[in-house]
Amino acid sequence: MPHSYDKEITELAALAGEVMEAHTTALFLVEEPKRERLVMVSCVSPSQKLIHNAVITIGHGLVGWVAKHGRPASAALKGEASNLLFYVGEEDVKSFAAAPIFEGDRLAGVLVVDSKSHDIFTEKKTRTLARFASIVGALIVRGKKQVKLHAETSDVKGIAELAESLSSGMPAAELVRFLKTRLDAIIPHDQLALATRNLKTGAYELQGSSQDGEKEAEEPFSLTHYRLGWVIHQARPIYLAELNAPVIPGDNGRWRSFVGAPIIADGEVYGALGLLSHKTQGFKRSDVTTLALVASVLSSAVTAPALKECARIAALTDPVTKTVFYRTLLDRHKDMSPSGVVALVDLKGFRHVNKELLPKGGDSVLAQMADRMKKSFGGQAEICRYSADTFIIILKGMSMGQAQKVILAAMDDIESRPFHYAGVDAHITPVAGAAACPEDGKFSEELLIKAQEGLRVAKKNPGRRILFHGDMDLLEITRPVAL
Repeated sequence: MPHSYDKEITELAALAGEVMEAHTTALFLVEEPKRERLVMVSCVSPSQKLIHNAVITIGHGLVGWVAKHGRPASAALKGEASNLLFYVGEEDVKSFAAAPIFEGDRLAGVLVVDSKSHDIFTEKKTRTLARFASIVGALIVRGKKQVKLHAETSDVKGIAELAESLSSGMPAAELVRFLKTRLDAIIPHDQLALATRNLKTGAYELQGSSQDGEKEAEEPFSLTHYRLGWVIHQARPIYLAELNAPVIPGDNGRWRSFVGAPIIADGEVYGALGLLSHKTQGFKRSDVTTLALVASVLSSAVTAPALKECARIAALTDPVTKTVFYRTLLDRHKDMSPSGVVALVDLKGFRHVNKELLPKGGDSVLAQMADRMKKSFGGQAEICRYSADTFIIILKGMSMGQAQKVILAAMDDIESRPFHYAGVDAHITPVAGAAACPEDGKFSEELLIKAQEGLRVAKKNPGRRILFHGDMDLLEITRPVAL
């Protein structure tokens, strides 16, 4: 019996025996979880023949009859105690009375008294015994509430400590090790499983090991084949007292019970936390609520890398076109060997569009332009915004002739259709300057400078749509002298 109420009910049972002038007073409680038997948890008796911790099947003997039918009873025993089932051999008892103990509307046990006197348990005394049994039941209800409250308070304290420790953030592998050392004090278990979403691929991966911490690699797993995947897919907690499917990869059916809870932030599922046990019914239903609280605490720790990554990407992304920061793109393709082209596309007359549509409309047209360029070039090029109305195009692995055809086709697509904003059509005419590797250089930085020169010259030549740096001499243009 839980320590918070066992003393109270045993003392009350003993008091009932004194009031009833009993030879033996015994308190039986229902054995959990099958609830098929009664177990003696306390007794007061001078008898040497008493079976301490006696077990009686419900329905058997006088005590079992009271439990089965759920009502008080008294009987004359005629000097033998074979129907009591808690004595060894015969004991010279002549009277018996018992009353069922209820925990709400659920049988909790039986309070039993006997006597060596004849007809001592009158109807009035039997009603008194029933009253004692009722008070015992009320104490059990109150005691269990206290036990639950104490457990919840301990859980909240433990979760608060977890939250404080997790607030500083930690890598996934360290997070698994931390949970393995701290979570068992809150919910006893045999194995922990943590799955989180890979921010790049969108797939869910099992962090740490699925086999007792022997491996620290991340393992992707299917949402359809495993119970932990079910928690992610359904986005709600689960309690399985008896397992009928694997929880995580490699469990080989060795787990017998499982509780799991999703890790959710801003309405999105970022992963799941699961606990496994070798025992059937190894967890309580209340553990689901506790685990859900732990999972909610984990959400900040799990999503922290995502927030950091979003912040990093945001810092490297043009806020208008959502294209990558130009410096990042140049660094990505620092060496253009063995071949490739860097082009600058300028939107002629865009300042007039910006003036007519105002900055918000101009930004909308730029965003549309970036999307149209991406579709026009497909996977052949990488695009980013360079300045107000200029875009960098990198075509890695292309020759000058190949790049010219691809760029002109994209420019035709840009010119063929107007851009729309607030019911107004905006027509854009692009012009481009380009430089090729290896003809004009090897590195993207120097190719960009030469593409700028080509663009400057192309803009001064009406009708010129694209000009490669190597073709500038054909126009007999005098280049500016560097000062």
